[in-house]
Amino acid sequence: QALKPGAAAVPYGQDAYKLQVQHFMNEMAAHQTLRKMRSYMCLYTSIDVEKLASFNDMKVGEFESWLTCYKHKMCQLERGAGVSVKSSSGENASKGVVKGAKSDQDKIGTAMDIHYYVAGNVVHVDEAEKTRRFENYFMIQISHNEEILKSLERIRMDV
Repeated sequence: QALKPGAAAVPYGQDAYKLQVQHFMNEMAAHQTLRKMRSYMCLYTSIDVEKLASFNDMKVGEFESWLTCYKHKMCQLERGAGVSVKSSSGENASKGVVKGAKSDQDKIGTAMDIHYYVAGNVVHVDEAEKTRRFENYFMIQISHNEEILKSLERIRMDV
C-alpha cells in the first residue's frame, strides 16, 4: 500500500519489537510462578498435588500443566566430546565443539537442581542431582589435594 501524503506514519517496525517484549514479559511471569512452585517443592520430599496447587493459588488441572512446564523449561542439551572439522588447508578448524555439529555423546540433560516425579496424586521430590555431581567433583579434588600434600611432606628441604 502506498503512503498518502499527509497521512500519519505508522511505525510497522515496532510491531516485532512489541511482540518480543510481550513474549518476554509472559516468560518472566511464568518463571515467577515456577520459582514459587520450586520453593515449595524444596520443602517437601512428597506432597499432595492438590496441596501444592493450593499453595500456588491454582486449580489441580491447571497446576498439573505447570509441573510439566517446569520439567520442559529446564531441559537442555549437554554436549559430549567435540567434533573436529578439517578446514580447506587440511588442519583442524577447531578443537572442541563445532557449532551445529552433532556428537554421539550428546544427550538431553536437566538444569533443575531438584528432581521430582508424580505418582498418583503425589509429587515426590528427590535429592538435588547437581548436588551429587558437585559432591563427587569436590571429593575427587580433596583426594588429589591430599596426594599433593603427602608428596610435599616427603620432599626434604635443605636450607
